[in-house]
Amino acid sequence: RSITKSFTVTVILQLVRDQVLRLDDRLDQFIPGIPNGDRITLADLAGMQSGIADYSAQPAFQEAFAANPERTFTEAELVAYAIPASPVFAPGAEYQYSNTNTVLLGMVIENVTGQSLGSVLQSRIFTPLGLSGTSYPLTVPLPLPHPTPYAVAVDTGEAEELPLVSPTGLAGAGAMVSTLADLETWGRALGDGRLIGWSRTHSSGEAEDFTRDGARVTQRDAAGRPVAARTVRYLREQKNPKEPPRLVA
Repeated sequence: RSITKSFTVTVILQLVRDQVLRLDDRLDQFIPGIPNGDRITLADLAGMQSGIADYSAQPAFQEAFAANPERTFTEAELVAYAIPASPVFAPGAEYQYSNTNTVLLGMVIENVTGQSLGSVLQSRIFTPLGLSGTSYPLTVPLPLPHPTPYAVAVDTGEAEELPLVSPTGLAGAGAMVSTLADLETWGRALGDGRLIGWSRTHSSGEAEDFTRDGARVTQRDAAGRPVAARTVRYLREQKNPKEPPRLVA
């Protein structure tokens, strides 16, 4: 489910690295009609600070979902459920976990690549990492292997098998299916930075780092000497312990 979000945001960061996007791009550059869309940045969406309400918490969506768990939703339909309750706060002013944020990021990815989110995830992450048990399905039944959902009665402890739900009701926020083995591979790749390449060392030994807006800079120490990539995070944390961390490998 929600681990899909880390994949969606990773693709956004890859597109920033590739200079297709910038983290300070405004949402309305890609998707019109969102409250505060001219102020909400891609970084706000990725950081859950956009102020856009969570579509999955809206009664209208919950009623539609419960009436037919296998119903196919479009991403635009999911976002539309959130519009009447938005904005919850000004962009960047607060933090609120909202599935709408990563659904919108998935739509941005589709907008700039001209491909479906599933195709982009396959070519950029699943295939390079050899994640053969991972997919981004659009229909039920889900591809095997997949977990079986259960509900447990509090009073009796009895487990009841639940019906599968359409992954389209989750989209870029939670539609993926995977295995523990694949997710272990994913976790290692995410942790060592190989997919994003956010901080890279040149043959000269200089470390290239990407700032929030996607610009490239060379990391140097207090004396102006180039700093090896692996030391960048440590030096930043020591110098500015209260500074919000930036995305570096």
